Amino acid sequence: MFFQLCSAQVRTAGVSEADWFKYGLDLDWDYELDESPEDFIFADFLEGDIITLSIQEISGTNVTGQFTIRFENGTEKVMTGSVDLVTGEGDLRNWLISSGLIANNPLYETEIDETINETITQAYPWGSRQTNRLLYSYNFSSGEDYSALSLVFNWDQEIGILTEMSIDAEVQQNGTLIDGSASLTLIEMNHGNIPEFSQSALILIIVIVTLIISTLKIKGNFKLTPSS
Repeated sequence: MFFQLCSAQVRTAGVSEADWFKYGLDLDWDYELDESPEDFIFADFLEGDIITLSIQEISGTNVTGQFTIRFENGTEKVMTGSVDLVTGEGDLRNWLISSGLIANNPLYETEIDETINETITQAYPWGSRQTNRLLYSYNFSSGEDYSALSLVFNWDQEIGILTEMSIDAEVQQNGTLIDGSASLTLIEMNHGNIPEFSQSALILIIVIVTLIISTLKIKGNFKLTPSS
């Protein structure tokens, strides 16, 4: 018991109040739907251009932040959320994890199935950083219906902020096809001594994943399984 207590990972916030993180979006989606893109329920998110996450408050392991989503037409949408770095509860889940995690640590203590696959050295515009990576994969087929989904998450190990998220998916359900990829990449930030760098989505990506999962649930239960 003493060994288990000493080896337990202490969850701490690596970000600071007033930190901000700017993300660029890259979308390549080909979907065939009865309604036009203007009527599509997620059309506003799919038109997003830049997402900025500003850290507003930190209380223990609870972090509160504000999203500003800028769309291609110049308008903006503001959303606020939070996350508990121990339980993972909150709207900022997967945007922020505890600092100092390593391979085989769960993202959150209550979600032991979501475990970091590897800790790697990754090159960014501001230099090389240690990065925690989590990969998901899912495949399903039934008659003419099928789906193939892969997700990749990267977080900066030192501060726990999401640095990259990508999704590749191909889903056909009752003649409806959703096919393509999307990526969310950290392009600018003001944290600590890391210099700002010039321009190169838990919300955009989360919305897309929610759409795919909702489509799949028409056929039955759906559960993502972390790849080994």
